[in-house]
Amino acid sequence: MTRPIRSRTREAILTAAAARFTAVGFKGASLQDIAADVGCSKATLLYHFATKDALLFEMLAPALSAVEEMDRQLAGLDGREAQEAAIEAFVDLAVRFRGHLTMLNAELPSLLNQPGFNHLLPISERLADALAGRSDEVKARVAAQVVLAGVSGACAQLPDLPDDALRAALLPVTRAALN
Repeated sequence: MTRPIRSRTREAILTAAAARFTAVGFKGASLQDIAADVGCSKATLLYHFATKDALLFEMLAPALSAVEEMDRQLAGLDGREAQEAAIEAFVDLAVRFRGHLTMLNAELPSLLNQPGFNHLLPISERLADALAGRSDEVKARVAAQVVLAGVSGACAQLPDLPDDALRAALLPVTRAALN
């Protein structure tokens, strides 16, 4: 059974937007260029997505849901238990959604301040706290920030590595950085 044309067009727009965002960044991509990549009019694109932000938000919705779920799972954990759970969860998410990280790597900090994404800043702070083992020690907090940036960067910069190989390499490196 074939999908309706609207559904195929919507998927084509999401795919073209991801490619365009990867090539020129979110800010550098225009809705007109994305529509041209799909072979539809800008009006057709706007029928499916009212704004470029709405397009990005839908594209990232599965990743955002996964990040929010990770935050809920880490909330009740302390110390070493929080740290180990955060390591596993963060590496898993970074590897699973590394295409998103590659696409938005340079613009991620500014995107986090946009409506729809600004709730991720406190989540990021709570993740850093869990990675630090809920410690207030400077070394632990710095290591957590290095891990956040490093894991994300490695996932974005090593697209050729198979997911299982990347995950297997990231876990011990992350643990070593935090201990």
